[in-house]
Amino acid sequence: MKVLVVDDDLAVAEVIAGMLEDLGCDVEVRHGVEPALELLAAGEMPNLILSDIRMPGGRSGIDLARAVAATHPNVPIVLVSGYADRPTDSLRWPVLSKPVSHAALAKVLESVQAKPGTR
Repeated sequence: MKVLVVDDDLAVAEVIAGMLEDLGCDVEVRHGVEPALELLAAGEMPNLILSDIRMPGGRSGIDLARAVAATHPNVPIVLVSGYADRPTDSLRWPVLSKPVSHAALAKVLESVQAKPGTR
């Protein structure tokens, strides 16, 4: 499974990428919304996008999720947040809390693989 990890914090992105690789995923990492959108515009479509919600530069993981959903509605998106005190129930995408655990990532992958149409 090909997973795109989007997080402005290099250390966090590398930890998540390492866990996903341990789970058998092919992982691409991008450090912001614009680099992620550039990758997707180049035709690199992952089976799953895992994106931090808060990122500098004026665009958030929610902005990324909306842009992807508008053009590729079948690509699953999971958001990640280190701000457990903020309400996320109103979002249409699932949200994982930081620090993300190996078990939580395995559950996400299992869920994505169980959906029809996922490569």
